[in-house]
Amino acid sequence: MPKITVGGLDINYKILGSGEPLLLIIGLSFSLLDWGTEFPNLLAEHYQVILFDNRDAGETSQAIAPYTLVDMTTDTAGLLNALNIPKAHVLGVSMGGMIAQHLALHFPDKVNKLILGCTMAGGSCSQPAAFGTALSGNMVDLLFTAEFIKSNQARLAVFFEMTAPHHSRGEALARQF
Repeated sequence: MPKITVGGLDINYKILGSGEPLLLIIGLSFSLLDWGTEFPNLLAEHYQVILFDNRDAGETSQAIAPYTLVDMTTDTAGLLNALNIPKAHVLGVSMGGMIAQHLALHFPDKVNKLILGCTMAGGSCSQPAAFGTALSGNMVDLLFTAEFIKSNQARLAVFFEMTAPHHSRGEALARQF
């Protein structure tokens, strides 16, 4: 997959389809592979879908210092600039949704429509998930119902065998968290 340098980071990205740009921002620890293939391919039938790895995840550069969500937002806006995409629909999930919200606040001219999935805005109205398993790198229980896990064990095993090597771990995961 191609990489593009933004603010000293080599950002791994992938573009599918054509049409209005739709930027997908993935969550804590995950890489662009965690979107799977079915969902991005369906979206690519109608949009130019831009997938990327956040810093400290997947094939994007590791950070050398602590950072904030706003720094990750600047990475995201810089990616759009580097790709000559002035404005995009933005879909963020989990931590990606937090980045998407910051993108809308700090770079409103970059956001056409904002779509948020399983994320939080912070403050007293938000209830964070149980992150104990996330810090160990095991997020299956946070992502799927027990019934889905039981019915799809083989499929999930293949999926995580492909994606898990690209998840953040150790210091990289701690920085993202």
